[in-house]
Amino acid sequence: MGWSVPEVPERTPASACSPWICFFIIFFCVLISVAWLLFSGSVEDRSSLSSGAWLPLAATMLVSSMAILTLYLLGWEVQALKAFYWNSWRQNLHAAWQQHAHQHLCVVNQRNLMVNSDFVPQLTGLVAKNDAIDKSTTLLAGEALIPGISRFEQLSQALLKQIAPSLANWYPSGALTVVIQTSAASLKQEKQRVASLWKQLALPWTPTFHVLPAEFAFEFWNNQLLASHNPVLILAIHYRQVNETLAEFASALLLAPPLLLSAAQQREAVKVFRAMPLQTSELSAELKELKEMNQQPSASVGMVWFSGLTAPQRQQLTSAVFELPLSLRSSAPMAGLIDFDEGCDRYGHLAGWLMSVAAIEAVNYDMGSQWLVWADDKQAWTMVAGRQMPLMNTSPERAQAAPFPAGGMMLAVLLNTLLIWSLGFAFPVWLFSWWGTITLLAVLGVTLPGLAFALRKVVASALLPGFFRAAGEHERNKK
Repeated sequence: MGWSVPEVPERTPASACSPWICFFIIFFCVLISVAWLLFSGSVEDRSSLSSGAWLPLAATMLVSSMAILTLYLLGWEVQALKAFYWNSWRQNLHAAWQQHAHQHLCVVNQRNLMVNSDFVPQLTGLVAKNDAIDKSTTLLAGEALIPGISRFEQLSQALLKQIAPSLANWYPSGALTVVIQTSAASLKQEKQRVASLWKQLALPWTPTFHVLPAEFAFEFWNNQLLASHNPVLILAIHYRQVNETLAEFASALLLAPPLLLSAAQQREAVKVFRAMPLQTSELSAELKELKEMNQQPSASVGMVWFSGLTAPQRQQLTSAVFELPLSLRSSAPMAGLIDFDEGCDRYGHLAGWLMSVAAIEAVNYDMGSQWLVWADDKQAWTMVAGRQMPLMNTSPERAQAAPFPAGGMMLAVLLNTLLIWSLGFAFPVWLFSWWGTITLLAVLGVTLPGLAFALRKVVASALLPGFFRAAGEHERNKK
């Protein structure tokens, strides 16, 4: 479903470490040691503090207390770390999913050549429809019309001449990604003609051409264009073919990664976001998920465009939109629901680009942010365009503080104590020398933080597969 945001269940944080339990452990060890002293050994040993029997007993009591304290604190820290890592990953997962959805390109300029120059204003209700307008189906009136690849070159030249000045003002030279998609099947010829036209016009940019096949380009948008570090020029053209009467159109969309724009330019630019795949049988849940991603604030959404939906799917979309709810423009046709198929001819996969350019033009008319929905018999997609900055969800959950590494540090102290005890028996002279003291301090300085970090690493590594399984199990239950 859509982006399938995993909803991993939250874990209850571990209770605080109890000082009373630590005190009881120390008291119990002291009590056992005193009882052992009273009920074992000779009277002479117990009568004098100078007796050597006190030293082993005191050392045993100290080590026993530390060992039991270490077991308790290690158990508490492991449980606390499990809850801390689990809940932190859960929050980070939601944030990462939203940042993924917030990827976008900024619109620098767009051109939309159509036989009806008032196409978008009429479709959005800004201008009344005029049934008496000229029913011409070709562009560039007055110029020679030769159907086929020559017509493609003619329309491409018109678009490049219109878009080049704005690109030159902002991006004088450098690498440029050029995407071409048409309704014809002459992919190789189209690429050759645009490359030749590029040289003929002496354009200063270094192009990388991508001629797309006859299919929706949303996966290419998500996987290739959103990852581009260069400006992107998209040319979507339906040009006249022999024995064909569908109205021509030629659209150009000049896009830039946000990092190539200043902060002020980013705020003012229209943004086109990552596309989301849809399951048309679950439109209500899918659109709710789209709204929760906050690519654009839901209050700013002015219109919802759709193309390729069947009659039942259109009814389901209408119900879903009004259940969310969205603040659509009541002055627009169908209260803000724009049936793109009624406004123009059926262009199949090219309707994706044409509707995108039309929606961007509607944003420039101050008609709010736009949702777009496309579908055919194989797939369905939705996309968002708008001028607002995307919003990160403000989770009511507070970030959990990392637990104090009491168990790891106590383990380090215990191991160092045993090391000192062993060295005292084996190398007593070296132990109390300067080199012995410096060595022990260095070992203590390494093991105290080292064991604490090692424990965290081990707990995180052991817990991570379970977290992935929980996320996968939730996704399987959703399906």
